Amino acid sequence: MSDNREKLIRLLAVEDTAMVNLKATSSAKKLAASRQRLLNHIKEVAKSGDLQDMISTEKEIITNDLERHSNSTIMEGSLKAAINEMSVIQKHLAIVDDPQKYKAVDEAHSLLKNRQRGVCPWTKHAKASKAILRVW
Repeated sequence: MSDNREKLIRLLAVEDTAMVNLKATSSAKKLAASRQRLLNHIKEVAKSGDLQDMISTEKEIITNDLERHSNSTIMEGSLKAAINEMSVIQKHLAIVDDPQKYKAVDEAHSLLKNRQRGVCPWTKHAKASKAILRVW
């Protein structure tokens, strides 16, 4: 066995031992419990079926990731794009959920040239919102 491979195997063993020891610390146990509480909360939000609340929760998680865990310009850009998409979804939900607003948008797009394959563009957003609910 080459010296480099032997050294790598030793270093990996040391790292593995360190990880096992780290998981046994009270800090690691507190972190695991905290993450479990967070997961349980997210599951409760999903079970509620409140699409606005679900989108708000997702947006808040992404915002937290941006503020606390972003470590590169690429990651920052990706998280900012996701936050912007969540904001757009929230705006569209406000329209799709209100029957009068939805009807006004549908009528504004009643001309065939304003429809995509005969469907009002907002209908696609409503379907997308329902798809998001199924994913949650």
